Amino acid sequence: MIVFDQEKLNQLLGAMSRGFSRDPRQLIFFSLIVIIFIGLLLFFGVYQGRKSRAKRLERVRDRFESMLQRYRLSAFERDILELENADIDELHFDIMDGTFVPNITMGFEVVRAARKVTDLPLVAHLMIVRPEKYLQRFFESGCNAITVHAESTHHPHRVIQQIRDLGAVPGLAINPATPLSTAGYLVHDLGRILLMAVEPGFAGQRAVPDMPDRIAKVNELVSAKGIQVEIGVDGNVSADNAPELIRAGASFLVLGTSSIFNQPDRPAVALHAFRQQICDS
Repeated sequence: MIVFDQEKLNQLLGAMSRGFSRDPRQLIFFSLIVIIFIGLLLFFGVYQGRKSRAKRLERVRDRFESMLQRYRLSAFERDILELENADIDELHFDIMDGTFVPNITMGFEVVRAARKVTDLPLVAHLMIVRPEKYLQRFFESGCNAITVHAESTHHPHRVIQQIRDLGAVPGLAINPATPLSTAGYLVHDLGRILLMAVEPGFAGQRAVPDMPDRIAKVNELVSAKGIQVEIGVDGNVSADNAPELIRAGASFLVLGTSSIFNQPDRPAVALHAFRQQICDS
């Protein structure tokens, strides 16, 4: 902090004023010096402020990265192995690009990391635009099945065929507002149909109320074609609504934050409790 003596400052300003009145060039010269001096003060003040902010950001970033690393190395692998031991049927990965849906999630590396620790079937649910650009990479990362949305591509039938040609099980996800008839001309090439009980993009939403009716209608569509296609439900699946979804004809359920994640217990323990509740219903 700089402290000025007001009396001495007034004397200095008075002497300068008398000198400037005799020679105006001194006033111009002094003004330039003052301007340069203030400029230097501002420059060094901003520079030091930026350095201080940069150091704070660096500390925050380092903490954040280490937190992610601990999660990947401990909880991620641990949960997969525990779920596998709890006889989970497959692992479902929501892949979001921030364009097709208003959120961004994981990519190839997460799927590849999961494949390194388990032999469970891995399913990539691609909520991304132009999924055909990434099918090969998700398959090579270890996916056994790949599910896409008809609205995400100009040529859904071609994309479904590409997934099958890779050797993966092709799936079609149908949003709550999407007509079920969308699956009509694709159903012969599908291995599974995933009915969304919520708008894709965020966890924790409330399920649409007509899901059992939608499941029944898709079952009728598949039966009329004389083929076998798995029918699943994704979004807000819980122990409360799961029995009704199963009775309606769902052959698999995607369990998320409403059932086994974000629960007081670990996912594998929550899975056991979920199954117990279903059996008791």
